[in-house]
Amino acid sequence: MKKIILTHGILGGALISAIMAFSILKYNDVINFNENMIYGFSFMLIAFILPFISIWKFRKVDGPSYQFKRAFVVGLGVSFVASVMYVLTWEVVFNVYIPNFMEKYSEFCLKQLTESGATADVIAAKQSEMAHQSVMYVKAWYRMGLTYMEIFPIGLIASSIAALTIRKKNNVPIS
Repeated sequence: MKKIILTHGILGGALISAIMAFSILKYNDVINFNENMIYGFSFMLIAFILPFISIWKFRKVDGPSYQFKRAFVVGLGVSFVASVMYVLTWEVVFNVYIPNFMEKYSEFCLKQLTESGATADVIAAKQSEMAHQSVMYVKAWYRMGLTYMEIFPIGLIASSIAALTIRKKNNVPIS
């Protein structure tokens, strides 16, 4: 079980990390937040096919004793390893290539609000919120927590669905 978790988790983490690093480095100093968000979440979904594959392999190994709980733990383990790799990659990318990320992101958010015709009060409130976020984002524990919460819920959902759907027809009900 550990070998399946580590193998597929590292593979998923490497895929997501490579795509993230490529998309950030591709733009050099210009970050296209809308495009990166679409690419990022698309590749997260693709990478989280790996819990399905790992649970399917686990089912083959575990055979008739297949249980939802154990299969879910396998999927969760894969998702955890991939998510940790994603967070560590973001830490490297952030600290080495775009330490001014929050400044650029704040500008992007405020520009979006202005273009959408938001009132001055709404823009001022968002500016205050983004200033607070920028102060907090400097703290590694906060930044890592946000980054982890960006990816792990997708893995959690994928693991749940995979553990529920990959069952043998003659298996006992979910336990």
